[in-house]
Amino acid sequence: MHKLKLSPLHKKLLGSTNMIESCLSMVDDLCRNVKHWRNESMAVRWAGTVLLEAEKRFYRMKGHCELPMLVEALGGNVDSKDAVA
Repeated sequence: MHKLKLSPLHKKLLGSTNMIESCLSMVDDLCRNVKHWRNESMAVRWAGTVLLEAEKRFYRMKGHCELPMLVEALGGNVDSKDAVA
């Protein structure tokens, strides 16, 4: 976070796991009635469908106009040795 020299707003938003936890909470709510997962492909289909449905409930991120600067900062500072596949 410090190497990217993000704005204080982006540091606050991206420095916590709140967005991820909120997304996973929505997925949990939408998948709670599935009692028997048949196979891996069923889980993948449900995951995609549920995430698309959850996307409709997301709020716009504050500072979304500054996202191109974030993408530019990430492009120059991501080390392929540290990247996770």
